[in-house]
Parts: sequence; structure tokens; C-alpha cells
Amino acid sequence: MKISYINLVILYLMINSIAAFAYPGEIVTSFPAPGKFCTGMTYDGSNLWLADYKSDKLYKIDTNTGETVKEIPSPGFWPMGLAWDGKTLWNVDYKQKKIFQIDPDNGAILNTIDAPSNSPEGLTWDGKTLWVGDAKEKKIMKIDLSDGTAVKTITVPWESANGLTFDGTYIWCADRMSDELFMIDPKNGEVILILESRVR
Repeated sequence: MKISYINLVILYLMINSIAAFAYPGEIVTSFPAPGKFCTGMTYDGSNLWLADYKSDKLYKIDTNTGETVKEIPSPGFWPMGLAWDGKTLWNVDYKQKKIFQIDPDNGAILNTIDAPSNSPEGLTWDGKTLWVGDAKEKKIMKIDLSDGTAVKTITVPWESANGLTFDGTYIWCADRMSDELFMIDPKNGEVILILESRVR
């Protein structure tokens, strides 16, 4: 896999208007990741959160300096996608097939729900609920937060549905097999834009 999750984060930040003058897909800055096996990330409005499955930690990173300002233990054995709902973190665990709601201050698990599929990887918050990406099943699923049931499913035409984020209108999905980022209309699953994620 050639894709750098830190570079994906910079693209995420651009999508969320932090780098207002960058063009889509432009890398405006980068910094080393705190772990070697980064699997998920999200932005809380001020800081970047990164999951690392080898260290079993969630890292809070200052986006201005790239410094890790906090570490909390992962709630599961194989942390993957991360999402921020405005107050708390959500983390999907690949091996346990669970989604954990986490207090970002102390790492306490606030809630646990079943993932809607057998290979959950990507995770994002759309302002009301979570979407889960399943790489093997090639699906992105909107879930019911009460029990994790998929209430809407988008089947993707590319290799896998790994990292997810939501920009307020569209879902963005990273495919690590093709090193591409897909902008998707969540209403109908239509792909609006495709960007290369390779670092040149």
C-alpha cells in the first residue's frame, strides 16, 4: 500500500475548507504519523485523531505542528475507522466487529454497538448518524445507532471501501488498492469526483 494516511488527512482538511485556497487533491502540508500502522482518522474541528492498530492507541495530533498532544488506548483489538460527532469519538474495530463511542478526554467507552458487516474499516459521521465502509463487501452503510443495523447501503464499483469522511454534503471514500479517493452523493450513491491519492 503506497497511500499515506497523513496525506489523506491533509486532503480531508482541504475538503473541510481549512485550506481554502488549495485545489482538490493538492497536498498543502504533511508530517510524520505517530504510529507505523495508521488505520483511521478524523478531525474534531481543532485537532486530528489517528488510530493505529499495532500500538492499539488513538492519537490526538496538533495539525499546526504535527505533534501528538494526547494518547488514549484503543477500545478494541484492531482499531480502524474513526469519526467525530461533535462531542465524542467513534471507533470501529475490525476483529470484534464492534463500533465504540469514546470519551476523548479519558478514553472511557460510552457505548458499544455491533457493526453492520463482517469487515468494517471506514467510519464517518454525517451530522446525524454513522456510515461504515466494508472493504471486502465493497459497501458503505448508513446505520441505526441503536443497534448498528444498516438502514441504507451503497455498493461501490471499485476495489474496497476503506477510509471515509463526510464534508457536509458528500461522502469521501478512500480505496487503498487503487490509491484513489471517491466523492459520493449519499442520496443515490453516484460518484461525483475521483482523485488520485498517490504522493508524487
